[in-house]
Amino acid sequence: MKNKKIRVVLVTVFLLVISALVLNFVGDTGLLKGSTRSGLGKLDVNQVTVKKIEKEVKTDETALVDYIRFIDKKTSEINIAKMRDPFMTKSEPKEIVQVKKPKVIPKKKRPKIRIGGIVWDKLNPYAIINGDIYEIGDKLDDYTVHTILDSMIILSNDNDIFTVQFTQE
Repeated sequence: MKNKKIRVVLVTVFLLVISALVLNFVGDTGLLKGSTRSGLGKLDVNQVTVKKIEKEVKTDETALVDYIRFIDKKTSEINIAKMRDPFMTKSEPKEIVQVKKPKVIPKKKRPKIRIGGIVWDKLNPYAIINGDIYEIGDKLDDYTVHTILDSMIILSNDNDIFTVQFTQE
């Protein structure tokens, strides 16, 4: 922020010097009417012209710098010791509740499955599992045949879902 302000001031001074030099060599162009020339290379600029140039140089950035200075001044005046901490409560801490871990239901032992083949039909597929024919919804030990696809079977029960890939030997 300070670098920008310094640049603005330097550019303003540079422009004033350049304009003074140009007016000194070219003569009175009407820009500084009411000003007087005296001596060699000296230029007296009236105060009205300087004020006009200052207004042109003053931009939103300088207004922003003034605003930031105002905020800094106000924040330095704040007494932090008197402020309330929003994260602290006045009430006593409540009793800490212990969360009980959910019971882990042990998985039942999965049955040993050997797929002898799959008869694939979109409407009514069948599978040969351990030498018996099963369709969707049939029970195999504690599991139900959930899905029969062309290359796998999905079995499920209340606690477990598993798939068995069909590999041709």
